[in-house]
Amino acid sequence: MTTHPPPTAPDGTVAALRRQVSDLHQELVRYNLVVWTAGNVSARVPGADLFVIKPSGVDYEQ
Repeated sequence: MTTHPPPTAPDGTVAALRRQVSDLHQELVRYNLVVWTAGNVSARVPGADLFVIKPSGVDYEQ
C-alpha cells in the first residue's frame, strides 16, 4: 500500500474553517433546524483537496 502525504492548506485556514463550521452547526440547533445529531454543515478548504465537516453522531454542543 502506498501512502501519500496529506494535502496542505495555508496556515490557519483549516482552523478558521473548523470554527466557522462549528458556529454554523450551533445555528442549526438554535433555530430548531435539526434534531439530535441530524444535519451537517461542511466547508471546502480553498486551494487544497480538503474539507471540514462535523462527524456523524457527535452532539452539536461538542
